[in-house]
Amino acid sequence: MPKILPSLLLAFALLGAHTIHKEKSMQEIRTKADFKSYAGPSDKFSGQVQIQALFGPTKWRNFSGGVVHFAPKARSAWHTHPAGQTLLVTEGEIYTGSAEA
Repeated sequence: MPKILPSLLLAFALLGAHTIHKEKSMQEIRTKADFKSYAGPSDKFSGQVQIQALFGPTKWRNFSGGVVHFAPKARSAWHTHPAGQTLLVTEGEIYTGSAEA
């Protein structure tokens, strides 16, 4: 019996590790058809703005991502991102600021 105990403990540890690994390796596959585009609401943007949501928050991801297309001279209303944001400029120029500036 004493020789079986370490094997059982190892088996339970591996089972737990597999469960933890499974939780952390969530995968989501989306196609171009999933990325619907809509006009930016006038209370948040001025000018022509198109928003394309790419993904939203889930139980394993606490952020969302999307593509926002600004026509020349279009702007977003002043707003904040308390957790921060990442801006990827793929074309044109960006003008941004902060409350401290």
